[in-house]
Order: sequence, then structure tokens, then C-alpha cells
Amino acid sequence: MIPKAWPGDRLAPRPGPRYAVAGSIIHGNSAAGGAEAREGGDVQHLYSRISGDPFQVVCARLEKALAERRYAVLSLLDLKPKLLSKGVVLPHSSRLYEVCQAQASRPLLEAWPALALLLPWRIAVFEEPGAGVQICTASPARVWALFEHPEILPCAETLDRDLQAILEVAAG
Repeated sequence: MIPKAWPGDRLAPRPGPRYAVAGSIIHGNSAAGGAEAREGGDVQHLYSRISGDPFQVVCARLEKALAERRYAVLSLLDLKPKLLSKGVVLPHSSRLYEVCQAQASRPLLEAWPALALLLPWRIAVFEEPGAGVQICTASPARVWALFEHPEILPCAETLDRDLQAILEVAAG
């Protein structure tokens, strides 16, 4: 069972990065180099880091880390002002980045055009009260493995490694 993250059913905030895996949540310390041993041998589906730095600083580091690895930010949704414009007050800052590395996307979309449903890839950055700023994304290798297109998995694994490194830099 994957833990729920609905309001009122929040994941218990703890210092250090958090990994969601099927059936468990794994916490680690970014400064110590990553997660503790995986529980139950399950595969990671969500990559996440928590930073104690201010929201704007984490977002700036994320944008710089993406640019250094030649990922373009195709869209940026700043949820707090967007929801406020609809009359909904979000008490904390939250952004959704849609990112793409054009050179890698072309062969993937040629191999499987329906992959466009899952691109561009998303990275969420949000303030988690009492825990800091969280940066997270789903694992492309785990998500794409759900489909019967093994030809895209090597690219998904490369994207996995890139995203983990980008999140690590963004967290500081």
C-alpha cells in the first residue's frame, strides 16, 4: 500500500529527504548522501529531498541544476497565486515545474508517440510546514515500466539518474 498524502492524512514530516516506495516511506539525510536502506526490498517510485533553505533559494537552485544538465523548463505553475486567483487560499508556497530535455525526448516520442501523455516530466517544490521545502518527482523508470515499451527504459533510467542528481543539488 502506497501511503496517502491527502490533507488530514499527511505523511509525518521528518528532517532529511523522504522516499516513497511501494508499502513504505524511507527517510534519509541529504547531507549524509541519500536514503537509509530500503524497507522490504521495494522499488522507489518517488524521489524527494527536503531542504531547510528558503523556498525561493531552493527554486533558484533547481532552475540552475536543470539548466546545467540541459533541461528546459517548459512551464512553471506557481500554485499559490494561481489558486488565489480562483478564490482558494493556499497557506504555503508550491510550484510545479514541467521539464524536458529536447534531445532525449525526440527518440522517445518517435519510439512511442503516446509517451507524450507523460511528458514533459514534472517536479514539484513546496513548503512542508515544520519540515522545510520539499522537492519531489516520480521515477520515470518505474512509471514507464508500467507500459509494454522496453525500448524506452534505458532513457528512463538515464532520466532517473539525472533527476536524482538535480534534486540533490536543489536541496543544497
